[in-house]
Amino acid sequence: TTAYSEYAVEGFRLDALDYLLKPFSLADFSRAAAKANSLYELRLQAQRATDPTLPAPNDEPMATATAGAIATGKAFLDSAKQTAAYGDEVDKTSQKLGLSAKAYQEWDYVMRIAGTEMSSMTTGLKTLTNKLDDAKNGSEGAQNMFKALGISLEDMQNMTREDLFNATIAGLQKMGDTTERAALANDLFGKSGQNLAPLFNMTAEETQNLIDKANEYGMVMSDEGVKGSAAFTDAMTTLNGTMTGLKNNIMTQFMPSLTEVTEGLADVF
Repeated sequence: TTAYSEYAVEGFRLDALDYLLKPFSLADFSRAAAKANSLYELRLQAQRATDPTLPAPNDEPMATATAGAIATGKAFLDSAKQTAAYGDEVDKTSQKLGLSAKAYQEWDYVMRIAGTEMSSMTTGLKTLTNKLDDAKNGSEGAQNMFKALGISLEDMQNMTREDLFNATIAGLQKMGDTTERAALANDLFGKSGQNLAPLFNMTAEETQNLIDKANEYGMVMSDEGVKGSAAFTDAMTTLNGTMTGLKNNIMTQFMPSLTEVTEGLADVF
């Protein structure tokens, strides 16, 4: 197997039985395994024709090997689908939240440690963004909220939603008065702010350590991986939709006949 089609000619020059170009399907893998099994049987028959003393064939080992290969291929495909589903979720949800795929995954790990999930912050981040817009448009109340976190109007001018979120969390973590902090979090994030109390009890250093750990332990899928996963999932959605459409188009041709049969049976009973 390979991801490079240019090696196909070289592969067959070396008597390759098949050429699996990644990403390949379970059907492709099964076809290659069946071809290998057939060639194995042909070679055994040729050997027995020239040497009658060879023992009778025992199909069980090859059958077991083939079944194992197919099972391995299915497990590989299932794993690929799970990975693609995760990457697709990261891609879609990070766009909804206005965060990069990397930041979404990092913060999701931090949030899970704090007892919540980043995907639940859709409404909270929208509320925060609205407060930012209010502050930029001259709302003194909104400006004072961010000022309490050390974020000036000048700072806000070039902030992305991701920058704003990072700065707001860091500012709330620095507040010593928990009652005032809870009230401000509720103003900035709405009801979502109530679920962030464990996060606000962390220090900025502890939060950064968790972000570093997420990257160090391989919890953060690369941008290429996320995009590839989303493309694979979209392709599978298109394929499934095409197959469903094909089935529906075929079956609709039989509907008049099936209706007549059904009505006839109803008359009988």
